Amino acid sequence: MNNLSWSSTPDNIRRQMHVSWRIDQITPKIRKLVDEDNYARYEISPLESGFGITVGNALRRVLLNEIIGAAVTFVKIDGVLHEYSTIPGVKEDVIEMILNIKELAIRITDAADTSKPQKAFISVRGKGEVTGADVRMPPGYEVANPELHIAELTDEKARLNMELTIEIGKGYAPIDRIDRSKLDIGLIPVDAIFAPIKRVNFVVEPTRVGTVSTYERLVLEVWSNGTVNIDQALVEAAGLLINHFRIFLALGIPRPFVPIYEAQDIKRSIETIGLSAKVASILMQSGCKTLGDLISKTEKELLSIQGFGKQALAEVKKALSNLGMNLREEKGVEDETS
Repeated sequence: MNNLSWSSTPDNIRRQMHVSWRIDQITPKIRKLVDEDNYARYEISPLESGFGITVGNALRRVLLNEIIGAAVTFVKIDGVLHEYSTIPGVKEDVIEMILNIKELAIRITDAADTSKPQKAFISVRGKGEVTGADVRMPPGYEVANPELHIAELTDEKARLNMELTIEIGKGYAPIDRIDRSKLDIGLIPVDAIFAPIKRVNFVVEPTRVGTVSTYERLVLEVWSNGTVNIDQALVEAAGLLINHFRIFLALGIPRPFVPIYEAQDIKRSIETIGLSAKVASILMQSGCKTLGDLISKTEKELLSIQGFGKQALAEVKKALSNLGMNLREEKGVEDETS
């Protein structure tokens, strides 16, 4: 049997073998192709084979289900005890009006108080159409679709007074979640559509970089209800995914030839990561000179360094957190799964 060992392999074959498994340092870039009021299309390229659907599917799920928005959760109408009622002089019955109110797109501004539910009001009289523009919103909240039809008053003597409860949340919250026996008489729950992103679509296409044709191009399309900037929604979605994946970085550091972190980050001096001069000096004297040295340590290992206490540890953890990094986990993490 003729086995070819690495040491006996000719240089030219060795170079070809090296090229076949090395990880290319290709950096994907994002480019906005279309930017309209409630629609945007992006191109992310080049991606390694298989990463188009991985990234696209993850972003789609988070954009549709995890982006925070505002919605009407309860309605109270003067003279109405339940949703199966009608109001004199109003064309729509209460159920129809509630279905229309569900479509109210509510924008949250920086001035909004999101710590508790807020109240909005509709108070109109006389013949005419009631739209989203007639809703008096609380400070910091705006109606993004003022043209929305809510009801039509057909009599000059007709009146419509409504109180809307506005809350923030994510995804879809059906009225089944509420114990109606505990509600005040006349308070009608509404199926709340918090999600500001209405639709997400993505397509993965092959693309070429130089002579290599195995890369992928991800085309991502996003539609919103007009209450959120789509760029901001993508940033929030990416941030949520990063926060969930970041927990795995605490298990250790990658092998030297696997470019999880940029090489310049790993070799960066700990004197440049925001530590006090005293803490940096203690670490340097112990032989921990670079960021790579630091993230390879556990809390126990750092606390064993002379002059390094819990206050210094807290400072190190905060500095690493600002960089999106963590110390290596103790061995106990592995033992729990064995």
